[in-house]
Amino acid sequence: MGHGPTILRVICKIVMAAVGAAALASGCVGVPHPDAADVERAQTRWPGTDQATLEAGRRLYVQKCSACHTLYPPGSHTPEQWPAIVAEMGAEAGIRPEDQALIEEFLVTISGRPNPSP
Repeated sequence: MGHGPTILRVICKIVMAAVGAAALASGCVGVPHPDAADVERAQTRWPGTDQATLEAGRRLYVQKCSACHTLYPPGSHTPEQWPAIVAEMGAEAGIRPEDQALIEEFLVTISGRPNPSP
């Protein structure tokens, strides 16, 4: 009978893992992949940026951020707003600074598209 709380913890972990996997899978659909125009726009702010760098930021955004909440479409915030959001949430979630930088680069770039979808 002393195993009740332990079993409950295991069940909670399994449920949370399933919810996280579902969020990850659903989050990928609405998060756009960077294109050549995005790379060109990013290079004005971060010289040397390439498509692989932006894709790495996208992958980290989907992987790290969906672990805690539903992903925000990049166009839901302006390029000027994303750095503070990423810094605050990244610190709360314990995301490494170098990963935060890639996430920020991706979100700032995609949200700067001429007509980003919210």
